[in-house]
Formats: sequence, structure tokens, C-alpha cells
Amino acid sequence: MDYTSEQYALMERLESGLLYQNLTEKEQEILRYLDESSLTQPRAYIEDGYYELSQEGQRTLDAHRQEQLSLQQQSQEKARDKAEQKADKHSDRVFQVFLVFLGYALGLITPSLLKVVPVIWSHICRIVASWK
Repeated sequence: MDYTSEQYALMERLESGLLYQNLTEKEQEILRYLDESSLTQPRAYIEDGYYELSQEGQRTLDAHRQEQLSLQQQSQEKARDKAEQKADKHSDRVFQVFLVFLGYALGLITPSLLKVVPVIWSHICRIVASWK
């Protein structure tokens, strides 16, 4: 069963025990509800009006803490994944900019290369021919 944040907050306080008389009216109402749900137990031998969590209440509170921890871990994993995606996106952008500049540079030197390549090729052919 799910409980409200106020009920869980009171269960947290009940874990170490508290006096009914020291509670506000709202907290007393919550305590009565938790007591009816068998989540608390009176400890009159300690002091009259003293309450603490029952074993069932402790299990419920522990399960809630575990669920909150799991939700927090999932949130951290999502944040970490989002940061990784952002970093990947940034590196992709840097690579795209590099390719644009490389293409621009090749575009500038291509006319020169078209003039030089035939000359270099003819020299290579002469060198290979001289080996025979």
C-alpha cells in the first residue's frame, strides 16, 4: 500500500520512537491511521503515550527507502546518459566542422594538384622504365 509523504515522514520519526502528546493534531491523526494499519505499536512500559514502528511498519519504511533509492539511481543514470549523449553530440559537431574545413582546403588545392599530378606521374613512369 502506498502512503503519503507526511505518513512516511512520521514513520521516519517513529523509527526512534516519539510521544503522542508532543505531536500536532495532524500528526496525531496520521499516527492513529498508522496505528490502525498496524504500522505502529504503543510502548506504554517505556512511557505512557510512547509509540514506535512495528515490525510491519519498519518493513514498509525500508521498502519505501529502497524504492526511493532505486528512483534516485535511475534518475542519476538518466542524467549520466544525457550527459554522454551531449558529449557525443559535441564531438560529432567538431568532426563535422573538421570535415568541412578539410573539404574546403582540398577544394583550394585541387586545381594545383591537377597540374602537378601528371608531371609527377610522368617522372615515375620514366624511373620505372629505366629499371628495365
